Amino acid sequence: MKLPSGLKRIEDGMFYGCKGLETIKFNDGLERIGNQAFLGCSSITSIELPSSLQLIGFQAFENCVQLECVIGLKNTKVDSLPNEAFQGCIRLKEIYLPIGMKSLSPHAFYDCQHIEKLDIFKTEIEYIGIAAFQNCYMLQEMVFPRRIKVIEKFLLKSCTQLKKVKIPPSIEEIHTSAFFGCNQLLEIDLHNKRNLTRIDNDAFAGCHRIENISLPAGLKKLTRGLFRECVSLKRVKIPNGIHDIPVDCF
Repeated sequence: MKLPSGLKRIEDGMFYGCKGLETIKFNDGLERIGNQAFLGCSSITSIELPSSLQLIGFQAFENCVQLECVIGLKNTKVDSLPNEAFQGCIRLKEIYLPIGMKSLSPHAFYDCQHIEKLDIFKTEIEYIGIAAFQNCYMLQEMVFPRRIKVIEKFLLKSCTQLKKVKIPPSIEEIHTSAFFGCNQLLEIDLHNKRNLTRIDNDAFAGCHRIENISLPAGLKKLTRGLFRECVSLKRVKIPNGIHDIPVDCF
């Protein structure tokens, strides 16, 4: 399908559930893709977004289960991805976001099981929502943008091939189960994160391969299940201000 040249907006739900739609050619000048516009379009394999695009609605491409390639998103004017924008796109392999992007909402790439490459380090992203990358089983590396202050709960839960994570000095909080079940993660560098004062329950539970960890000096307390089932853990450096080790911490 080829969209008309003068189209500026695809309305909410316009192609909702069009399972037979295989191709879509977006026109130059398109500015908005509405909520659930292509939800459940299970035959689309690739899309090429025009540089004029400014907004993608929530669940816009959710459950496009054959979608493997998103071209041109990096060159658009989209500054945020809403809830579940690409959730359930189980064949999507890589994604390149605009440099000027500010936020990723919860579940933006939830259950994108084949994403291997994610280029967000050079973006201006300040916020990444709950479970944005949960169940991205093939993701191997995560380098957080330099402005991130909070790693939300379930953010990388069950990313079972994740081996390397780079956390910026700006980080202040790591929430519940953020890295739960990342059983190939080799190390996590927290020692010099001077602003990090809070790590919640189960944050690193099931990280089977981590051997050594030094917790930051500003950490206020240890939490339940923090290193539960970290079966390779040999050495933990705990800061002086910690007074209690809670149930199930190790």
